Amino acid sequence: MRPPHARHMILAHGDAPNRFALYRRRGSQPTEHKRQLPLRRGVERAGRVGEQIGRRLKENLGGSPHVADIRGLGMMWGIEFVKDRQSLVPFPRS
Repeated sequence: MRPPHARHMILAHGDAPNRFALYRRRGSQPTEHKRQLPLRRGVERAGRVGEQIGRRLKENLGGSPHVADIRGLGMMWGIEFVKDRQSLVPFPRS
């Protein structure tokens, strides 16, 4: 990390309000570095796509007698398949 008297100061990830690395020019407000913008856009897009995936999975598979649970976060989703939805008996291992 550069010394405090340097022209630019870099805030640590945990210090930034939005958890992205911020650069601060002396006497100005913190701004995101131009290399961080594509990453941030990708993370935001993954969240939107993940919501769509979850909604479609629940719409299409939610009523199935062999699906016990559908859960996930972002673009990572899991589907729990069972033999009987009421008793939650799993399929036999094969």
